[in-house]
Formats: sequence, C-alpha cells, structure tokens
Amino acid sequence: MEMTKKIGLPDKGEEIKLITTKGINAAYLMLNILDQKGPAEEIYLAMFRINVQGVEILETLMAEKKTKRIYFVLSTLMLSQKDYHCVSLLKVLSRQYNIDVRFCVTHTKIVAIKYPNDFYVIEGSGSLTENARVEQYSLCNDLAVYNFHSDWMENIKSLVAGTKRLDEV
Repeated sequence: MEMTKKIGLPDKGEEIKLITTKGINAAYLMLNILDQKGPAEEIYLAMFRINVQGVEILETLMAEKKTKRIYFVLSTLMLSQKDYHCVSLLKVLSRQYNIDVRFCVTHTKIVAIKYPNDFYVIEGSGSLTENARVEQYSLCNDLAVYNFHSDWMENIKSLVAGTKRLDEV
C-alpha cells in the first residue's frame, strides 16, 4: 500500500477525527504511523474481516521488522469456507512470526500500536480491507485508551465464550 499523503500524528492526549471515502482505511492509517515513527514494540488488532491483501500487509510488517509482535482478534465469520484461505495464510504466518490470532464473535475495528513513549490507537468503522465506502476513524495517542484495548484483547478468551486460538481451528 503506497503512502501518497501522510496524515499528521496526534501528540500525547490528542485525538484526530477523520472521515474517509476511498484509499484510506485502517491499514493505511497503521502504515502511516509506522512510516513516521519507525518500528513499533507491538501491534494489537481487532477486525471483523481480513482479506489476502491485509494478510500480506501483516507479513510485510513482520518480515521488515516493523514490529516485534502482532496480537490479532478476528471474527469467527472468517472461519467460513469462503474466507478460510485467509485463515490458512494466517496460520502459516503465525508459525513463522510472533503473531497470535484469536477468533470470537466480534465486529470491532481497532488498531493499537505501542512505542516506548507513544501509544497510538485507531478506532473506526473500516478494517484492513480497501473499499470505497464512507468510513470514520478516531486516531489518538493515549496510554489509557491503548491499555483498555490491549487488556481486553489479551483477556478475550476469558471474556467471551467460544473464543478459539488459531491452532484450534
């Protein structure tokens, strides 16, 4: 995904609101942060869907050492036969890199990126897939918001019945 225009990053405690139409999605915003800040300590993702392009973005992040760890909560709808190819690709990546994928019934779209002194969170209606719909996003740099999202994602197995690890599907 080529970065044609950079979106400024929020300072600590600041929040930026965006409405997008096309070409800017959660993946674009995530890559925008990584492009400006460099490699992250870890990235938490919670998404309703992911496509092959999204999986390729995650592979590139890990191969290029843009982060040390990815923790990914993904909708159980991805376990359907139609989307299972992406799940298979994620299984391969999780064996090769530090990527932990959990499945549960979710419709969330969150990206949380940790740096030593910055904690970026993207919340919005769009996922890692490209589309031409109107989407809304909130981008903040806030430790409390980061901790809120990373904590519930880490604890998802105890919070939601029926949660499965990638190696269980």
